[in-house]
Amino acid sequence: MANVRGHKTLVKFFPHEAADMEPCVELLHFQDLTCYWNACMLTLWLSIIVLVPFDITTIDSKKEGSTLDALIKRMINITKEYIGESGKIRDYSAVLLSKLLTRPDVIK
Repeated sequence: MANVRGHKTLVKFFPHEAADMEPCVELLHFQDLTCYWNACMLTLWLSIIVLVPFDITTIDSKKEGSTLDALIKRMINITKEYIGESGKIRDYSAVLLSKLLTRPDVIK
């Protein structure tokens, strides 16, 4: 469906609650590219979850003492890994990274 209709149509069907962010990041962190479509769909799902209007530091249960919390670092590292690949995973990673880096709490 993602190839036919595009990712903007597909994300309308994904749940987007703040409680889904950490489990999605954990699943995506341990995902390898042998399950290519799983990684694609998790990246696309995370790109819609990132838009929740809550501060990410309040969502993160594994807080660090640095300026960027662990959850944001993990998402940036995941997207840096996938942005070098070819195909849809690169496009979805770019969408996720753009939505993540334009959040007001990440810009601080």
